[in-house]
Order: sequence, then C-alpha cells, then structure tokens
Amino acid sequence: MAALAAALAVVSCSTTRDSLADPSESHHSIASPRVLVLGPAMAGFVAGTHSRPDQKPVTTLISGEVVFFRNPDTAKFVQVRIDGDFAGCAHCVTVTGFACLKDGAISRAIEPGGVASVCFHKPGRFQLLVEADGHSSSGVLEVTAP
Repeated sequence: MAALAAALAVVSCSTTRDSLADPSESHHSIASPRVLVLGPAMAGFVAGTHSRPDQKPVTTLISGEVVFFRNPDTAKFVQVRIDGDFAGCAHCVTVTGFACLKDGAISRAIEPGGVASVCFHKPGRFQLLVEADGHSSSGVLEVTAP
C-alpha cells in the first residue's frame, strides 16, 4: 500500500478567463505551494474504490487551485482518478498528464518519481481514487469558493 502514497503541491491555476469554456469559473492565487502526502495511513483516506458520504476530506482546496500529484514510489506506476466535471480544465496550461472530461479527470500512468497535475475550477466534493499495483485507496478532496 505504500505505493499508493502521492504527494500534492497546491498552486494557483494560470488559465486566463478568456481561455475558459465558462468564463464565470473563478481563479485566484496563493502565496506558496502546499505539499501533502496521500495514502492509506492519512486521515480521510481509506482502502478500496469508494469513499463514504460522511468521509472527512483528505484536503480542502480553494477553487482555482492546481494540485500536483507526485508518485514517490521507486518501482511502481500510479494512476489517479477524480470524479466531477473537469471539462473546464481541458485547455488549462497547468494540467499535465490528465485527461479532463465532463465526467471526471484521469491521469496517465504516473511513472515512479513522476508527476501529473490538474486544476479545480468549481467548488464541491470530489472523490479521489489512487490505484497502484492492483490496490486502490480512495478519499475526498473538498473545494471551496474563494
């Protein structure tokens, strides 16, 4: 299960209002990135593919922030899936290694030591699924309005 740990750095999305499909989606900036470790031992993160409705968030973000997922494992690939509407992120320059779709965001297989990033334009609770080597862990990311 250690292969499921992923570090997150949070920064602001640099997408301009003109490049968004929906210009009403908000962006803001923060002073410095935050780094968090996701994995089965972290509060709010559970083994399996489904989080519980009452589950505490793994972290809380502000809409407009970008999350960098880093695979700290030295041998295994990791994949991240996030439920929710990510169509607004499809043209963001801060998104790397993720397909952003109306029904969720899914990372490519993140190589050992590699990173992938995705931005969060809309407030809400987003189920996060991290898969590695046949094991899954799930959590909730909460995004608030600025």
